[in-house]
Amino acid sequence: MHEDNLGMRVQATEGSLEFVDCDVERGICACGVPRCVHLEWASDVVLFRGKRSRWLVLSSLHKELRRGDVVAARHWASWLAHCDGPDAPLGYLRKVWSEETADLDLGVRLHRPSVTLAEAIAHFCAASKVWALPAWWTAFQVWQERVEGVGPRLRHKLADRLARAQAKGDPVKLAHLRIAALAELTERRLLTSAHVVVFQARFATERLENEDFLLAALLADLLPTQVNPPLQNPRTRVARHWTNGSTLRLPPAYAYDYHSRAGLARMRAWLEHNPGGEFTFGVDTSPVDLRWARPAPKSRNPGK
Repeated sequence: MHEDNLGMRVQATEGSLEFVDCDVERGICACGVPRCVHLEWASDVVLFRGKRSRWLVLSSLHKELRRGDVVAARHWASWLAHCDGPDAPLGYLRKVWSEETADLDLGVRLHRPSVTLAEAIAHFCAASKVWALPAWWTAFQVWQERVEGVGPRLRHKLADRLARAQAKGDPVKLAHLRIAALAELTERRLLTSAHVVVFQARFATERLENEDFLLAALLADLLPTQVNPPLQNPRTRVARHWTNGSTLRLPPAYAYDYHSRAGLARMRAWLEHNPGGEFTFGVDTSPVDLRWARPAPKSRNPGK
């Protein structure tokens, strides 16, 4: 799709409504600046499949899914498909489903063989995000402390054993505990057989986000029984130029998280302008998206 399209429109500046014509093959940009950011960014993504900047494509997709911007998410998904292959975007949505939402039925929808990428993105964007669910944050804090061995035992014995097994990284014990957890939650009618299939598929990947946490939270009644909102059928029209390789946005500022030098620089700047401030989960502070920053270090003085 993108290989034959070396003449394209690239966003003039991040967040701008203006675009410049860029000829990647000839190395010419209408902005008139030699070796400009437009050519640098477009050449790497188009010609070299994001050899240097692929992670920004991925991060941009992730952040737009979080923000619920269907058009932007579809745009970045198309470029991720260019960089990593046609199956990459849907695979990524399935991977981060439990990191961004507690919508159990969304997990089922994403894992259906018949699901289209457009449908998957629309429903992912429409789903309630964990950042807006106070109960999720409370449960996650309890889970983290128990995994780290500093918190009180979880109220449910099986949930507590799951936390301790994850802390030790014991794959054999985890496998048995997961089977037991799925069986009990199914018996209690908190999970359906379709949900169980999703959890089994995720566990088989050996690359997990929060699946163990979700099982433990449901077992210990740390999350409401109905953690998923009613299924929606959002219909958002996306102009073809956003997904056919003829247009390329610049990565948004919030795509640069603490994994990058730019993200770290913005966080240092934020701390300089907010003396005494700390990064905490669940905080959205411009120009840094702290909802996905490291947790604030615990005070050495228990009295504070």
